[in-house]
Amino acid sequence: MDGIGPRDIMARKCNDCFSISEIVQYEILGFAERGEGAQLIESGATSLPSGRLPVKAGGGLIGDGHPVGATGVRQVAEAFTQLTGKAGARQIDGTERFLTCNTGGSVRTSVVVVWEAF
Repeated sequence: MDGIGPRDIMARKCNDCFSISEIVQYEILGFAERGEGAQLIESGATSLPSGRLPVKAGGGLIGDGHPVGATGVRQVAEAFTQLTGKAGARQIDGTERFLTCNTGGSVRTSVVVVWEAF
């Protein structure tokens, strides 16, 4: 609606409650073509620090656990630390826009927010 597309997002945090969930989100959000989400990961594009589409600088749910309900709060906290340049060793350089995507109910419910630094 605001004209921001996948190429305008510097960093992202997708809900990776299951491996396939993250892959599907890459495709739905336009970071990968349909059916090519796994190849995006295999290419190294989502890896830190050198990937062109950095994802999960904070470690994702493997680092956070799976606190149902609190996952979105954790995503917002990561967006804030990245956008304010306070993420330390996991800082993604040049982050001015950060996308959070939280899904539930087998990808039936999704909340996507693009956060911007001011």
